[in-house]
Formats: sequence, C-alpha cells, structure tokens
Amino acid sequence: MKVLVVGGGGREHAIVEALHRSRAEIYAAMANQNPGIRRRSKDVLLVDVTAVDHIVEWASERRAELAVIGPEAPLEKGIADALEKAGIPTVGPTREAAQLETNKEFTRTLMRDHGIPGCPPFWAFDDAASFEEFVER
Repeated sequence: MKVLVVGGGGREHAIVEALHRSRAEIYAAMANQNPGIRRRSKDVLLVDVTAVDHIVEWASERRAELAVIGPEAPLEKGIADALEKAGIPTVGPTREAAQLETNKEFTRTLMRDHGIPGCPPFWAFDDAASFEEFVER
C-alpha cells in the first residue's frame, strides 16, 4: 500500500517505522529533513506542511492510497478534507473537527454549551474596547 505521511517530527517517525514494518510504500511530506523518515521513504517532499494544494497534488501523482497526518497545522488548513476530496482516504480530522486542537475558544465554547466537565471559566473578546469594558467592571 502506498502511504503518504505528513510531518517530520518524532511522532511521524514512529508512524513511518510502524508502516515500514507492515511493508507499506512510504511517501513523506515534511518541512525538515528527518533522516529516519527519509531512510524509510520511497520519496520525500520537503515543503511547508501547510501547503495543502502542493501536497495533495504530489500525493496524487504518486497514487497514494492512504494518508496519515501528524501535525495540527496542516489539519487546521484543511489537508484531510482536500486529500479526501482527491480520493485519498486520510487518518486525521477534518478542518472543522481539528478546531478541537487548534482553537481554544471553539473548544471551550463547545464544552460550556454542552455541559462537558473540565472547562475553566473564560471570556472571549472581538475587540480591545470590549476587553477594556470587561476589565473596568
């Protein structure tokens, strides 16, 4: 199976090692040169991992059959959505679901609105004037 792995950190290296043991053909897209990932990969794209369109095009050209996304930044930019749209099944949340990791206000509002325990008191402001008014109270 041809597998795209996005990210160049320790988490992605561990994923690549597991995929290698299962005899997957690995294609890696990463911003940095991780020698462990490079050694196990058939091909490597050195790229900003938030360059979604570039990565999707590259993976499609290599006929990736599965994608595994490690870092939050490309998930926040919608890489899982774009890969799925291109016909590449993806392990990683959609852009909307990734907000749970990338957007504290979204997550805390969701927790508060649904009575999920563990949400600290918080306030969110859209402008400095609202914040100043809150502080003066």
